[in-house]
Amino acid sequence: RTKQMLEADDFAGAALETKAALEILPDLANVARMRGRALLDPLLDQMLDGAVPDKSEFGEAYEAFRLAAVMDPDNNAEARMELERITELCKRLPDKGGEVETVGEADDGKPDRTSQGSLRFE
Repeated sequence: RTKQMLEADDFAGAALETKAALEILPDLANVARMRGRALLDPLLDQMLDGAVPDKSEFGEAYEAFRLAAVMDPDNNAEARMELERITELCKRLPDKGGEVETVGEADDGKPDRTSQGSLRFE
């Protein structure tokens, strides 16, 4: 619908339409964070019971937290913390052939947020 508005040069309508769509990003970020928690907690429980999961098993949790951090960078300290935690944990796990691609930092697009641990994904 927004694409049609842009093609019809209805820029004001397209701006309103996209503004409304973007307002749900914090809610979606929260859903992604909860998904990450639901995927990560069982793996951590297994480790507490003595299991040594493969690094690749952390991939979906990592991606969920990454999405949460990107969609709502100002309110997702937990997601950023869990990304760091998964990255550090995977460094300590023995290599069984699977890997989790943990690239970079998240960037919220605002200047000089590095001191607050912002993350940038490239």
